[in-house]
Amino acid sequence: MYNYCQVIGTLKRVDETKRTLTLELQREFKNAEGVYEKYEIVAYIGNLYDFIKDYVEESIGTNIVIKGRIEPQKNDTCVFVGERIMGLSN
Repeated sequence: MYNYCQVIGTLKRVDETKRTLTLELQREFKNAEGVYEKYEIVAYIGNLYDFIKDYVEESIGTNIVIKGRIEPQKNDTCVFVGERIMGLSN
């Protein structure tokens, strides 16, 4: 079995203490009012932060790709763990 996913969105926030990145994503379809809804997802990047900290602060507001996996937690929730980060050009 594979546990692999890819998220593409706009980098909104970086939390150095929690080692997380927050991305804003847009749904692929319009809602009943004809608007594309937006939502946020948080990716835990752990030790990867040490390698990208100089780059990631400059990238707030740009589109990035986070490749990673989903890990179940003890409280019946899941966490998105980023393993690779790539920048996108507009």
